Amino acid sequence: MEKGLTAKHKKFIELVASGETIVAAYLATNSNRKQTNATARANGCKLAKKYAKEIELAKEKLSKAISQARESEVVETALK
Repeated sequence: MEKGLTAKHKKFIELVASGETIVAAYLATNSNRKQTNATARANGCKLAKKYAKEIELAKEKLSKAISQARESEVVETALK
């Protein structure tokens, strides 16, 4: 991941990579509860664009982990 990421930005990347909407991820990582969905969408889109590479890498990492878990599960089932 990019150096200098804040904890909030890291969490935003994780949430988007795991399937959360940009708006939901932004709202979950922002402490300003009074903002509108339109504001969250605009700011979330800016972050998603800024961290597009990081989000893609996180998606790939999650996908690999899921594949490995499934393979492990298949092997365990086959060995029974």
